[in-house]
Amino acid sequence: MVQTHFLPRVSDFRDLSRPVRRRSHYPTMLAVQNALRKLTESAAEMQKQADFLNEHLDAIRDHANRERVNRL
Repeated sequence: MVQTHFLPRVSDFRDLSRPVRRRSHYPTMLAVQNALRKLTESAAEMQKQADFLNEHLDAIRDHANRERVNRL
């Protein structure tokens, strides 16, 4: 997910915010806004997935703690 969705968005935004300026001029404001919007959406999706993973890891930890207490 990170390599297929998030990193390309970061790369696109970086390319627009730091253009090489070979033949073309500065990117349009609309292009920068669109790239920033896509990057923000990707970051929000990554945060949702990280929260989901954190909830599952908390549940696993709680289950392991209960099992440890039950063995005593």
